[in-house]
Amino acid sequence: MKRSWWLTGAAVAGLVTGSLTKDLPPANARTGVAKVQERGQATRIRPSEEVAKLALGRALTELTRGKGDLEGLAALHDTLEALAPSQYGELMDRLLKKDAWDDRAAWLLTQWMKLDRGGANAWMRPRLDALAQDGPIGVSFEHGSAGKCVIAWAKADPEAAIDYARAHPRSGVAAVLLREALGAREDLSDAEKVAVALGFPAGRTRDAVLQDQHTRWARNDPAAALASAESLPAGLARTRSIAEVWKGWFE
Repeated sequence: MKRSWWLTGAAVAGLVTGSLTKDLPPANARTGVAKVQERGQATRIRPSEEVAKLALGRALTELTRGKGDLEGLAALHDTLEALAPSQYGELMDRLLKKDAWDDRAAWLLTQWMKLDRGGANAWMRPRLDALAQDGPIGVSFEHGSAGKCVIAWAKADPEAAIDYARAHPRSGVAAVLLREALGAREDLSDAEKVAVALGFPAGRTRDAVLQDQHTRWARNDPAAALASAESLPAGLARTRSIAEVWKGWFE
């Protein structure tokens, strides 16, 4: 049975105790650096390729084969601590190649976003571009590792996700990005989220997200959601949004 990897780095860190760190590599290996004495210069710290490769291999092993118990989570935390931020991209690539239907890559991306958002966004951008060029996405997309990574990224950086969807409104991935980003924007009211969606050009992305937003809105305030749905421009989004609100009202 697959175990859940949706555990924050802070939560894992909270589980680690001194008794679980006895098998860790030396301190210099855990930080991914080695001390080097150079002639005429004071001792300085610089990256060690050998140590970096070791850390990367350990991280991949813990992610794919590690135990789901307390000790296993502690070991995973320590192996990720040993990685340099620049190594997360290679770890993501290796992990995605191993299993196209796992959620560990999405979990790892979320941790990377907390550590180095710029680096994670740079890694994500060409993959989003490739998806944007592929046209409509399949119904199983969101269940695969790539789709889960897209969802995790949109939740971690909703503003960037909305901007990307706005720049590629006709792409198949735009609706996923916009839907998940709006869901993560707790600072926006339901009416404001609908307004953001209405700012997109008419089409599948806007229709899908408007329907989704009104469905969510109806769970908390069906009367307000219905009034909003009825005020939408005539078309598929209006028809489906009204239907979803009424459906939720009577369930």
